[in-house]
Parts: sequence; C-alpha cells; structure tokens
Amino acid sequence: MSGGLLLGAAALAAFASAVSATGLTGDDRRRLDHRLLVLGVVLLWAAVARLLVAIIDLDTGFAYVAAQTRPGASLPLRVSALWSGAEGSLLFFTAIAVSVLLVGHRAAPRWQRVGVGLVACGLVLTSWRAADPFERLDLPPLSGAGMAPILEHYAMVIHPPALYLGMCGALTPALVREPRIAHRLGQAALTVLTVALALGSSWAYVELGWGGWWAWDPIENVALIVWLLLVAAMHWRRTDPSTLIGHGPLSATVLWALCWPAVLGGTALTRTSLRTSVHAFADAAGLADWLWPLVVLVSIGALWRIRESRQQVMAERAAGTGDGLVALRAEPATAAGLIVARLPAAVLVVAGVIIAAGTYRPFVDGDGTAGFFYSRTLFPVAIGGALLLAAVPLWRPAEPLGLLLARTAQWGLPTATLLTAATSLAGWRAWYQLMLAVAIGFALGPVVASGRRNTARLFGHLGMLLILFAALAGTASTESNIRVVPGEVGTIDGHRIELLSTDLVSESPLQAAATVRIDDRYELTPSVTVYPERALRLPEVSTRTRPWLDTQVVLRDVHPTEGALFTVLFRPWNQLVWWGAGFLAAATGLLLGTSRPLQAGNQRTADPVDGRRT
Repeated sequence: MSGGLLLGAAALAAFASAVSATGLTGDDRRRLDHRLLVLGVVLLWAAVARLLVAIIDLDTGFAYVAAQTRPGASLPLRVSALWSGAEGSLLFFTAIAVSVLLVGHRAAPRWQRVGVGLVACGLVLTSWRAADPFERLDLPPLSGAGMAPILEHYAMVIHPPALYLGMCGALTPALVREPRIAHRLGQAALTVLTVALALGSSWAYVELGWGGWWAWDPIENVALIVWLLLVAAMHWRRTDPSTLIGHGPLSATVLWALCWPAVLGGTALTRTSLRTSVHAFADAAGLADWLWPLVVLVSIGALWRIRESRQQVMAERAAGTGDGLVALRAEPATAAGLIVARLPAAVLVVAGVIIAAGTYRPFVDGDGTAGFFYSRTLFPVAIGGALLLAAVPLWRPAEPLGLLLARTAQWGLPTATLLTAATSLAGWRAWYQLMLAVAIGFALGPVVASGRRNTARLFGHLGMLLILFAALAGTASTESNIRVVPGEVGTIDGHRIELLSTDLVSESPLQAAATVRIDDRYELTPSVTVYPERALRLPEVSTRTRPWLDTQVVLRDVHPTEGALFTVLFRPWNQLVWWGAGFLAAATGLLLGTSRPLQAGNQRTADPVDGRRT
C-alpha cells in the first residue's frame, strides 16, 4: 500500500511530463499537466504521513522505524526521525521539492514543465527503488535502536526541514518569467536558507566541538554554494555599454539557473557518500545510479535556460524594449559605475566557484576539502569583499537634514529605550553597556528613517562584515589538550585550569561528567557518553559565551587515578558570527516585499510601477 503511493506519484509525474510534451492547446495542457502533478504531490505527502504515523506509533515492523526510533524519545524527536535517516529524509526532501516546484510549474514554458515532471518522477522513483522507507522486516524487533545520539537535539527538529525548504526554494526563480515574482521567490528562499545555515552552524558549534562554527564539511558547503548564488542574484542587475541601469536581471537569471545543478548536485553528493562527511548517509552508495543522471539532466536544463535568457536579451536590445522589471534609461554608465554594479555579485560568485572546486574534488585524487584549501584560496576574496562592503555607499537619504534628524529622533528614542530595557533585564547593568545600547538605538534611527531597502542593505552589509571579522579573529583561536588530576591546577595559554570533581552520571549509557574552574572565575561542566553497541564515544561540549571570548571545554576521557583529559578552546569574538547571521536574516526578511535587486550604492532609479524617481 505505502509503496503504491510512491509508484502512483511517480506515474502521475511522468504523465504530467508527457502531457506537457504533447500537442494539446496551451491552456488545456497547462491545466492538465499541473493537475496531474498536484495529484502526485498529494500522494507523496500521503506517503510521508504514512511513514510519520508509523514512526510516532513505534511500528518496528518497518526497517526504517526500527533503525531510527526508540522508546522514551520525546514526540518532537520522534517526528524528527522522519528525516534522520537516508530513506526517510530522501522521501521528505522529494515531497518538499516537488511541492515547491509547483509554484513555478504552471507559468513555466513547455520545455521546463517537461523537465519538472521528469525531475519529480526521477526523485520519486529514486526514493521508491533505491531508498525504500517502507521496507518490512520479517521479524520485527521489540524496540528500535534510535537515531544517532548526536542528532537528539532540538535543532534536529528545525534545521533539516528549514534547510530542505531553502534549498528547494532556490529552484523556483528560474522557472518564472516575471522578474518581480522571481525576485520575491529568490528572496524567500534566501531568508529561509540563511536561518537554516545559522541554526546548523550553532548546533555544530555547541554540540560537536569540531573546532569552530564551520568545519568546511562538504555537506555544509553545498548549501553555502546555493546561498552564495542567491545572494549574488539579489545584487546583480544588468548593465549595458550605454546605460547604467538596463532592462532586467539577466545575470540574476543565469545565477538562478545555476541553482538547479547546485541543489541537485549537492543532494547527490549528500546521498551517495561520495565524500566522507559527518552528515553523509553511510549505506547510500546505491543511490548514485539514480541521482547523478538527474544532475546531468538539470545541468542541461540550466544551460538551456541561460541560452534562452541571452537570446531574449539580444532580441530586446535589437528592438529597444525591456522585460518590465526596470524600463528606463539612466545616465551614461561610467567605468566606476559598472565596476561598482558588477563587483558585489562577482566576488560572491568567485567564492562559490572556489568552494565548489574544493567540495567536488572527489572526482580527482587529493584532499580538496581540507580546511587550509578554503582558508588560503578564500582569504584574498574575503579581504576584497570586506573592502568592497566598506567602500560602497550604503544609503544616501534624499531628505532635508532637519527632516532626517527629526525622523531619527522619532525612531531612535524608542529604539534606544527598548535596547536599554533589554540590556537591563539581561543583567547588563554596567553603565558603558547601557550607553552602548543608547548609541546603537540612535544610530539605527537614520537607517530606519531612510527606508526599508536601505535598512536591509545596511543590515546585510553589517552582517557580512561581522561574520568576516569573526572568521578572521578565529585564526587567533587556541586549542590545547591537558590532563588534570583533582585538586591540581594546570595552565594553558596563560589560563588556569582546575579540576574540581568527576562524576558517573549514568551507567546505561555510560556517561561521565567533570567540573572544571577556569581562571578562578567561572566553572564549566563537560561530559562524555559511551555507546558500546554503536562503538561511539560522544563528548558533550560545555561552552561559556561572552561577546569578546568564548571558552569551550571538551571532556575526552576520565581515569580513576590519572584524572581527566580535556580539550580546552579559547575563541575570541566568535559570538559576532551569530550577530552577523542575525543581521543577514533580518536583511533578507526585510526584502521579502520588494521586487528589485539590491544595488551597489543608491543610484536613482525609476519605480517599475509608476515611473517615479526613488
């Protein structure tokens, strides 16, 4: 029955593709193939619901349920088991992907609707034939093994669905021919993907103790590549030799088209265990024969979309018309204006190409994903990007100074009051912290007064600068191992480490904890858990956070007579990463109601609706 749902969804997607390719009249074809795909989506979500019910009921007759669930897990964690394993997560990803593709399917031209149907059919068949989540066991176990312990975290409930939604959302702009709608879809995908990446980075930072908030893991990188393409598309506007502002987002269209092979290629890399990764699914190599042909198919489609877009632009230039996003002629373009217009997106694309070159190195001998590869190659790009962020004007208010000051006070006073109250409630009672809150409140005043787009631009640039600064400051991080006996004091990088006690927390699973005092000022309690049946030793990182310095202690081992072995990490300014991510998420959220690309600087443009200067 459950497998029949997947088979039915695949058949409907194939029929939808066939209908798109037939000679029916345009309106009839669009209605019929879209309805077939909608029915396929309904069957897909019915299959997801069937698996979810089995997970919640702990029906260990299903092999997937027996492997990913266990008695005693909370309901949210049981629900998250839907995407914790290869089979369930692929089914869930497929349902999200095909659902999101419906957004642009009906308005897409004939050849793209054929392609969408084929991709949907291929994904469903892959889930059914190569990663069947409904496989039954001849002898069901009494209880399930449960997901990997590292996944039993609140972020597991939010991060993977948000990541899937953001990645799949990046597929829709290339299907839409109306630039305003395409920009809004791209902005929505970017917002969700920004939040998902920030949450995943925070999860890795506090849970795994990898040595940072970003480990250059290939599975992290494939999402970052898509994120960079979306950010570049939000900035890139078309220019030509005679005008500073052209007719539409040609380069954005190209970048949106490239999101297709980036998303599906990342999916194949994740699912086929092509590269060693903490995220990869260990027994998923059989998916390669199904997923990589889909990557080839969408790559051909992306090239065709780029070719189509270029042909359209050449025809518009020959006819002297535009596509409706920005239909005006501006001042003659200067070399500096063209450079400013191109550079932000160009830097982002170059960074994406470098990351892709390292991430997809499994096709070539050598360790392309080592951290030093990205650090060395991206360092000059990051420096150039930081200089560009600082050099490009962020806003130029077109109001008289007196009116601007009045609006600054109007917005700045309540903002400063709220920030002051928040810092007081948080316990930040030092006078300089309160003064800082007041200063920030009034500094935000002119930005808010200058308009939503200018606020989004400033927030986005500030967020990137904070992340770049924190990443640079991370090079000063220290990591040392030390063994300490209770009652003794060790020293690491000038910091005093004292072991106060060790405790056996539980015997099943075996868990030990230790309490350490750092510099006679604060205490941390790391722990380590051993899972013999999984041959797994899982340390639980203890973190103390301050804006200027994070301290992390990882308990590696406890010995009755030799004391405890710790890894101690000191990370300066690491919290700026999360502030930067917050500013980026706020910036993309502010842009959701706009339809124009972000522009470098604040050149005057005509409003695409009524033609007024803004």
